[in-house]
Amino acid sequence: KVVLASTIEEKRNIIKEIYDSYVEKDIQNLIHIEKTENFIHLVSVLSSQIGQLVNKTELSKTLNIDRETLKTYLWYLEKTFIINRINPFFSNIRKELTKMPLFYFTDIGLRNYNRNQFVTPPDKTDGFLFQNFIYQLLKESKMFNNSKINYWRTKDGAEVDFIAHLGNDIIPIEVKNSSLDSTELSQSIHNFIALYKPKKLYLINKSLDSVFVSNNCEIAAIPFFKLL
Repeated sequence: KVVLASTIEEKRNIIKEIYDSYVEKDIQNLIHIEKTENFIHLVSVLSSQIGQLVNKTELSKTLNIDRETLKTYLWYLEKTFIINRINPFFSNIRKELTKMPLFYFTDIGLRNYNRNQFVTPPDKTDGFLFQNFIYQLLKESKMFNNSKINYWRTKDGAEVDFIAHLGNDIIPIEVKNSSLDSTELSQSIHNFIALYKPKKLYLINKSLDSVFVSNNCEIAAIPFFKLL
């Protein structure tokens, strides 16, 4: 309905109605809370740090709520399709379940509305917002067949944006919010290839379409629209 509306003002009014009815009515019925200020604040905090590590202890202190309440709020945000949790990639499932997650919004329009960026476009150089967009495409793309997706990050700062699981294969995916001129790989990617020896890696960007091999791994640079 937002997309089909003919004017910006109509679009804004519709998404405001959707957002307000969820936050002020639906969530109260689900969680049975009388005051929604902390919940609203949580949505705002998450919308400001999409794709970034979320420390639940720090977040509970920021919101002045206990960890169990925070867990409940996050659970309902996931189950009502507002946010998606991305857990870290580990070979040990116990570690995966206990390390800090990332969150992306299911609907970027709702996220931008919360950040007062629905009418005024957000910064096009915002890499995290572009990652959120790519995450949505990955989940819907037939190429990845609704596969489980993690992120990878080490204590010394090496990272890969997404790790997709296709059967027994793991496919690292690096997202670049730019039009690449070359397929130069970061040290983080080299480290991941050396450690896990994936058969294929994707560099998702805005224009470059190229394939080459590095360390027995096929590197495919593809424009984001090919995920469609």
